[in-house]
Amino acid sequence: MKGVDTIRILEEKSKSLRERAYKSKDEAANLPDGYILCKKTDGKPRLYRRIKLANSKYKDSYLGKADEELKRQLAKRMFLEKMTDAQIKSAELIDRSVQLLKQAEATCSAKKVLDQLPEGVEAFVDVSEKVDQGKIEKFMDVPSNMMKNPHKINTGLITKQGEEVRSKSELIIANMLFDAGIPYHYELILAFDAQPGFMDVVYPDFTAMNIRTGKVMYWEHFGMMDNQQYFNEYIRKMENYSAYGYLPGRDVILSFETAESGLRTKTVAKLIEKFLK
Repeated sequence: MKGVDTIRILEEKSKSLRERAYKSKDEAANLPDGYILCKKTDGKPRLYRRIKLANSKYKDSYLGKADEELKRQLAKRMFLEKMTDAQIKSAELIDRSVQLLKQAEATCSAKKVLDQLPEGVEAFVDVSEKVDQGKIEKFMDVPSNMMKNPHKINTGLITKQGEEVRSKSELIIANMLFDAGIPYHYELILAFDAQPGFMDVVYPDFTAMNIRTGKVMYWEHFGMMDNQQYFNEYIRKMENYSAYGYLPGRDVILSFETAESGLRTKTVAKLIEKFLK
């Protein structure tokens, strides 16, 4: 399993643990206050309900046979509070593991090692690692059931790969992906599992493969960020991605422009270098 997959799994596990911890905490808060305390009277164990008062004082009330339901509720609260602490601690341990894994991967990266070589030596070292050509061909061979955006395009903007795109900025991104040797599809369907029997569908501007790791990334370019309606659509779209576990900066590449500030090729090059090479 590649490191990036391990990190993603661990991050999702940490998120799940925290969500469960918050749920346990909320459930405990809706139960009777206090906890069960066991005291011995004349050598016999007796159960009491202890409630913390102000000034670090406590109030203890005897729990008899008539308090069986209260005992169950207090015991459940105690369990949920302990479980909340355990889940949070587990999530924190996983978070530390993720940081250590990231450090480990950075330490043994080819670039890191090359930087340690004497000046000029790195020019003689070939450390290029690329995805198997068969995997790239499979990625590019789109099955008939993998639809592309049905909305027609009539811009006359044709990329080097041969597809028509909707804007000059998308033309720039597509051609730079092509020149960098990055396998990609334009507006290929991405279907989320919304609920049993239902699908939520989006058409990312670009679906591209990292040529070193094989990871598939989704690139969304937002070209009218100074338009309020368009900005609202951007928020909605990114919330939708995140809701299904596709996070910006990890699974989704983002680029932007406004009427005042156009797309910069330098920015596109940096994004390709960061996420796809």
